[in-house]
Amino acid sequence: MTESAFAAHAIEAGVADLADLKRIAAAWRAWVHDSTDWFGMPHGEILARS
Repeated sequence: MTESAFAAHAIEAGVADLADLKRIAAAWRAWVHDSTDWFGMPHGEILARS
């Protein structure tokens, strides 16, 4: 979160600073250790025909 292309882009775009990214990274680390949390990444595809 703090040392990636995403971090560089977020800082350059002005949507986050290093302190924001460090807080996000800390939250991800806390999440990893909570056995009641889970992660889902749904994705799909939509086809349209005319």
